[in-house]
Amino acid sequence: MGRVFEKQGKWWIDYMDAAGRRRRQPTQGSKRHAEAILQAVEVDVERGQHGMSTRGMPPETALERFLEASTTRNTADWVRDQRYRLRPLLDALKPRRLSDITPARIDTYLGQRREAHGLVRARKDLQVIKTFTRWCVRMGHLPADPCARIQRLPPLPKRPIRFLAPREADKLLAVCDEPAIAGNGATVHRTMPLRAMSLVGLYAGLRLGEILSLRWEDVDLKAGLLHVTVREDWKPKDRESRRIPLHPRLREVLEAMGRVGALVFSTTNGTPYDESHVHRALVAAGRRTGLTGINFYLLRHTFASWLVQAGQPIYSVSKLLGHASVTTTEHYYAHLAPETLHDVVAALPA
Repeated sequence: MGRVFEKQGKWWIDYMDAAGRRRRQPTQGSKRHAEAILQAVEVDVERGQHGMSTRGMPPETALERFLEASTTRNTADWVRDQRYRLRPLLDALKPRRLSDITPARIDTYLGQRREAHGLVRARKDLQVIKTFTRWCVRMGHLPADPCARIQRLPPLPKRPIRFLAPREADKLLAVCDEPAIAGNGATVHRTMPLRAMSLVGLYAGLRLGEILSLRWEDVDLKAGLLHVTVREDWKPKDRESRRIPLHPRLREVLEAMGRVGALVFSTTNGTPYDESHVHRALVAAGRRTGLTGINFYLLRHTFASWLVQAGQPIYSVSKLLGHASVTTTEHYYAHLAPETLHDVVAALPA
C-alpha cells in the first residue's frame, strides 16, 4: 500500500512499483489530487504496467485514462463531449509523446479550428484541451501545462440576453399542449406534458436536462420546494444540489399531475423523454405562436430576467440558477437592473 505525505509545501506519493522498487514522486496540487494519482499508480502496478516513465506515456493512453478518471465525477454526455473534441487534436498533431503537444502546435491547431468552425468552437476546444493538459500535469504525465503559454483567443462579442415578456410567455404556454407538427408534417408529440415542462423552466429556471431528470421525491409540495439533487447516475451541470421555492402557478400544476412512476415527466412506458424530442416540440409550439428563437434556455433566461427586473439580488438569482460563480450571473443579467445602482449611489450622505 502506498501513502501520501507533505514535504516542503508539496504533496508526494510513496509506493512500490511493479519491479518491487520503492518510488517517491512529487505532485502538483492538493492532497486530494495526490491521492488520485496514487490510486491510478496502484492500479497500474497491479496490472504490471507501471514500469515506464509517466512522462513518456503515449497520448492515446493518457486520453483514455483521463476519460476513465472523468467518469466518476461527470456525466456520460460530458465524457463523450471531451472525447469528441480531443480526438481531432490528437489526429491533427499526431504526437508520439505528450511532450510533443507544445504551445506553438496548440496555437496552430486552434487557428485552424477557428478558421473552419468559428471563434465559439475554437474557444470551446481550448477549454477542453486545458482540462486535459491540467489533468496530465496533476498526474505527473507532463512537467508543465502547455496551454499556460499559448496566445489568448479574443473574447466573444457580448450579446444582450433575450427573454420573453409575460404576454409572450402566456401566448406560448397556451399552445404547448396541442399536438405539435414538425416542419416535415409529422406529429412531434401527442401526450407530452409540454406546458408543465415549460412552466418548470419559466418559474424554476431549470435546464432541460434537469427538468427531464426530476423525480417526485425531489418535489416537496408541502414545504413548497423543488430539489435539484446530485445522484450517482446523474449530476446537474454545476455538480451541486440546490433548492428552488415553488411558485404558486407551478405548484398548482404539479399538484394536479398524477404521480405515475418515479419521474415527474416520463413517457407512457415510464421511460425518460429524449431531450431532442422535447426541444423540437417546444420549437414547434413557438413557431405556431409566431415567436422565434424559442428553446428551454430562453425560458431559463426569462426566469432570471424577470427576477432581476423585479429588483431581486443578483446573488440570490445566481443560487437559484445553480451558477458556479455569481460573476456568470452578473455578466448576463446585471444590466437589467440599472436602477439598483442608482439606489446604491443615492445612499451616500448629502
